[in-house]
Amino acid sequence: MGDRRAESEVLNDLGATYHAAGRRDASRRRHQLALYIARAIDSSPQIARAHQGIAHTLAPDDPDAARDHAKQALAIHGELSAPETTELIAFLDALDRGPGAGH
Repeated sequence: MGDRRAESEVLNDLGATYHAAGRRDASRRRHQLALYIARAIDSSPQIARAHQGIAHTLAPDDPDAARDHAKQALAIHGELSAPETTELIAFLDALDRGPGAGH
């Protein structure tokens, strides 16, 4: 169809679904592809969603990388005054508390 914004949105939705099913690698791949597309079309909301999704998939194994992605998502969501900012702040606080707390 050629609707790249919708494609990035659907990929982020799929990433969230895979994450909920415990399939972190599949989730991360969908969010990474969504991030690539969202950057190409300059869709800030989808860029933020992708970073947030990637952060959640990385939290158990790589909290530093998760923190980096969460901070990028938080910066964008903050600019957009999005409600996700509260969840991201809590996520970052949990990462700072230590292993297993970030997710």
